[in-house]
Amino acid sequence: MTQRRILLLLLFVTFLAACAPPPRQRVLWPVFPATPRIEWLGTFASQNDFPKVAGQNFSEFILGRTEPQTFKSPYGIVSDRQGRIYIADAHDANLRVYDLKARTIEYYSEDPIFSRPAGLAIDAADNLYVVDSELKAVLVFDKNRQPIRSIGVAKELQSPAYIAIDASRARIYVSDPRANKIVIYDRFGKKAGEIGATDGGYVFSSPQGMAIDKSGQLYVAELLGARISVFAPDGTFLRSFGERGDAAFQFEAPKDLAFDSDGNLWIADARRAQIYTYTPDGVLLLVTGTDRPSTHPLGFSTPTAIHISADDKIYVTDRLNRRFSMWHYFSERYLAEHPFSAEDQRYLQEVGSRVGEEAAEVKSP
Repeated sequence: MTQRRILLLLLFVTFLAACAPPPRQRVLWPVFPATPRIEWLGTFASQNDFPKVAGQNFSEFILGRTEPQTFKSPYGIVSDRQGRIYIADAHDANLRVYDLKARTIEYYSEDPIFSRPAGLAIDAADNLYVVDSELKAVLVFDKNRQPIRSIGVAKELQSPAYIAIDASRARIYVSDPRANKIVIYDRFGKKAGEIGATDGGYVFSSPQGMAIDKSGQLYVAELLGARISVFAPDGTFLRSFGERGDAAFQFEAPKDLAFDSDGNLWIADARRAQIYTYTPDGVLLLVTGTDRPSTHPLGFSTPTAIHISADDKIYVTDRLNRRFSMWHYFSERYLAEHPFSAEDQRYLQEVGSRVGEEAAEVKSP
C-alpha cells in the first residue's frame, strides 16, 4: 500500500510538472534596433485568459472548466492602487472587477444600481466615479462600494460618456457627445460651468474621452471631428491638432485619451483600431495595433477606452472583441533603473532581424 501511494504521488508530481506552463516569451514594441517602449502583459476576455499555474490543467481535467465570465460590451476602464481593474460593461448594466493577483472576477454590485455604465475614474481617496449614460448622471462610490453622491441633475446632461478628474484644481469634467459639450463640476458635484457651443465658445464635434496634463490643460478627443482639442484650466480654447486621413499621424475616430508618467499622450482611435502615442513636443512616438480591426491578442477591433495607472500600466478596452488588454510603458526612469539584460538584447535582435526579413519579403516583387 505504501509503495502504491508513493507511485501515485510520483505520477501526480510528474503530471504537475508536465502541466506547468512554459516561460512566456516577452512581447516588446517597437523591435530592434529601436528601444522598446511597451510590453504586452495580456489580453483578457474571461478567467480563461489568466496565466496558467502548475496543476491548473489537472484540476480542470478532473473538475472541468467553470463557466467563463465574459463581457457583453466593455466600455470604460480604470484601476485602483491595489491593482484591481474595473471595467464598465455597458450592455450588462454592471461593472466587472478583475483581480489578476487573486485570479478572480466579480460583479461590482449584486444590486441593479446601473443602467448603462460608460466612463470610469478613481480619485486619490479610491472613490470610484461611474458615468451612467442612461441615468444621465455620475454615480460616486467610496472604497467600500458604498454610494456617496450622484452628480448631475435634470437637463444638465443628455447622454454623458466619459469623465476626467483634475485633483489639484478640484474639478470634474464630464463629456456629453449628444449635447456637444463638456460640463464642469466641483468636487462636491455642483455645476461650475460648461465648455461648448451653448456658451458661444468652442463648437465640439462629439466630444468623448478626456485627459489632463501636468499643467492642468484639458485634452478632448472629438470623435466626429477626428481631432484633439486642448483647453486651458479656465476652459479657454487653446489649440487643436489632427485631421481625418489614412496617414499614420491622422485620425479617423479618436475615442479616448490618457497621459503616462513622462507626459506622453496616448490616443485610442476606435475606427483605425490603433493607439497613437505622442511626446509632449507633439512628435509621434508609437503606433500600436493594426490599421484595421483584428482579433489577434496584440491587436484591437474597436478600442473604446484607455487608462494609464501611476506605475504606467496601460489598460485598453476593446468593445467589439469584448475584452481588454494590458501593457506596460517603459518610462525614461524605468529604463534607467531596469536596463535590458543580455538575454533580452539577444532576443530583441533576433526578433528585429526576423521582422526585417518578413518586411523585405512583403516589399519584394
